[in-house]
Amino acid sequence: MYKASGYSITNSQISPLSMGSHPDDFRMLFPNAAALTQLVSDDKPIVGGACYAPTLNGIAAWIKCVQISMQYTQRLVQVDRMGLPFCLIKREGFDRANRRLEKPLFYFKVDTEISLMKGEDAYFFDKIRQIGYKPWIDLRAQVIHLKSVGITAEGSMLDTFG
Repeated sequence: MYKASGYSITNSQISPLSMGSHPDDFRMLFPNAAALTQLVSDDKPIVGGACYAPTLNGIAAWIKCVQISMQYTQRLVQVDRMGLPFCLIKREGFDRANRRLEKPLFYFKVDTEISLMKGEDAYFFDKIRQIGYKPWIDLRAQVIHLKSVGITAEGSMLDTFG
C-alpha cells in the first residue's frame, strides 16, 4: 500500500490504471516504474505525470493555452490544464470542489457551432480554478497515453483515437 500526504492506494488498485475494460486493451504505458511514488511524494493538491499523447504530438499540459514541452528544467511545473490519464487529486480538494462548485465537475462537450471539443479534463480544470486550485505536472513521472476512446451520453464507445 502507498500511503502519504493524504493519498492511499494499493497495488491491486494500480494495475487497473493502465487497462481499459479488457486486459488486452492497454491505454497507458508507464516507462518509469516510480511514477506513482513520485506524484505522491510531490504533496500537491493536484498533480499529474507528464503524459505524452500521440494525438497531441506532445505533453497533455497547457499554460495560457500553450502546450508545454519537456524542455522545462524544473521537475514540477504549475499549469492551467493537463490531461487526466495519470493524475492525483487530494481528497480534501475534491471534497471542497464538490461542496462549492456547480455539478457536474467532469463533462465532455462538443460545440458544433464553432467545432470546438472541450474534454472532461479541460472542463474540470476550468471549474476548479474558480476556487483557487491549479494543477502541477511532474516531468519525472512520465507516461504515454497510447489511445483515447470517446463515450457517448448513452455509454457506448466511439472510434478509438491514437
